[in-house]
Amino acid sequence: MNRFKVPMQTKSKDKFVDAQSEPLLTIPKMKEEHEELDNLNETFSKRLDKENKISSLLEEMKKNIEDKDKINEIEKKIFWTTLGFD
Repeated sequence: MNRFKVPMQTKSKDKFVDAQSEPLLTIPKMKEEHEELDNLNETFSKRLDKENKISSLLEEMKKNIEDKDKINEIEKKIFWTTLGFD
């Protein structure tokens, strides 16, 4: 649930105001609003960290698969070479 109040244009003659022209909009945010913003930031940071970990794990797995394929090719060459098939 979003508790933030955003000025909305209801009629064509209404105009939006910014904090510089409207002194009431510069009132500091309430403690609950700060806590909600902190919570949103923390949640986003956790999701971002999780996504970064998943991406790095996928890259590592891809590299391991490529390394295993190279090792298998080398082992096949060694096997066939030892049997006398070049």
